[in-house]
Amino acid sequence: MKYVIGIMIFAFVILAGCQVETTQTDIEVCDDGIVCEDDTEELVLPENANFVLDASRSDMVWKGSKIIGNSHTGEILIKSGNLVKDGEIYTGNFVIDMTSMTEVAKETAVVKHLKNEDFFNVEMYPEAKLMIKDITNSYVTADLTILDKTNEINFPTSFLYDGDKLYAMSSFEIDRTLWGIEYNSGSVFKDLGDKAIKDEIEFGLELVFDEN
Repeated sequence: MKYVIGIMIFAFVILAGCQVETTQTDIEVCDDGIVCEDDTEELVLPENANFVLDASRSDMVWKGSKIIGNSHTGEILIKSGNLVKDGEIYTGNFVIDMTSMTEVAKETAVVKHLKNEDFFNVEMYPEAKLMIKDITNSYVTADLTILDKTNEINFPTSFLYDGDKLYAMSSFEIDRTLWGIEYNSGSVFKDLGDKAIKDEIEFGLELVFDEN
């Protein structure tokens, strides 16, 4: 992607239709693009640790697809984020800049549509938020707020802590209809044919934190 992290090189090609590849790590990614359950290990950090996201070295990618037909992939900027360990409790807050959404193929009409009222309505809701509530066996439990609606999500994440920095890699998907995004949903509207869009939106995260 955009950078090389010490002993880790993350190649985020899953959301372009391929399997995620990792090198120089023991992280295995299954065929569905999710970090394999058997490869997740307990995240061990100092008793009281505070990590601040390095937004300039972190990436968030997305993929949306029609049920029959093409798909689109792009990036979204994470404005800020942190991860805190207080005793055995992990918490964190991330702010996602929805106005920054781009599309890899630079299809401006697609991005314009995603930003309007049919999808993310970024003029009224310019930010999404992810609030970490727990990390157990490297499974993250968090509240995701989009369009001022909040739902709990759970996803496996691979971590590496080198005593100074924390690296995290994950991929997950959400059902957009749970946040009220129903435009051309094949599960909501019948007989859409090749206009039907999948409810699932895929996301990939590649994050770098500095210990504070």
